Amino acid sequence: MRNLGGIIIIDFIDMTAKEDQQKVIDVLEMACARDKTKSQVLGLTQLGLVEMTRKKVGQTLAVRYSSPCPSCDGSGRV
Repeated sequence: MRNLGGIIIIDFIDMTAKEDQQKVIDVLEMACARDKTKSQVLGLTQLGLVEMTRKKVGQTLAVRYSSPCPSCDGSGRV
């Protein structure tokens, strides 16, 4: 999840066993605890989606993987 930030949704919709869901949450929380970037695992929704937040650091993906449009003097992205 390097360079990702904001609200992150992870889809575990087909995981039905509660024990497996809790194991995934526990491992995700342990991994986030080792990360330098502040992260918080909010839990699993009824739809099987893990919600978490991660502090934004550095450039956005749009800025990182695009460049200003030369045709419109930089108001668009290429």
